Amino acid sequence: MLIEVAAVVVALCMVVISVVLVMALLRLNAAAERIERLAATLEAEVRPVARALSRTADYVSEAMSVLRRRIHRTDDALDAVTHRMVRLSDRLLTPLENIAALLHGAGVGLRYLLHPRRRKDS
Repeated sequence: MLIEVAAVVVALCMVVISVVLVMALLRLNAAAERIERLAATLEAEVRPVARALSRTADYVSEAMSVLRRRIHRTDDALDAVTHRMVRLSDRLLTPLENIAALLHGAGVGLRYLLHPRRRKDS
């Protein structure tokens, strides 16, 4: 009789364990389905965002490339203008400086000739 009771207890334990395992598997299956739906939803929502971000990055890259080219052209133009201004300065201001020095020297010479000199002993 003890063996029969033990067999019944073992059978009941096996049934309880089986029921618990079936319930756990059902929950795991439901969780797996939810995860699959979530993954599908994320893929459906993230993929367009990723494509939009990729297109935006391409547009920004293209705009930066255009901006770099324009900045380079502006820099070249400024260099050319600076070079021209230096050449113009050399061609115009150097002769003017020479004329100013000549006039200054002539003025000093005329002042020396026209103003009477003072004697040191007086």
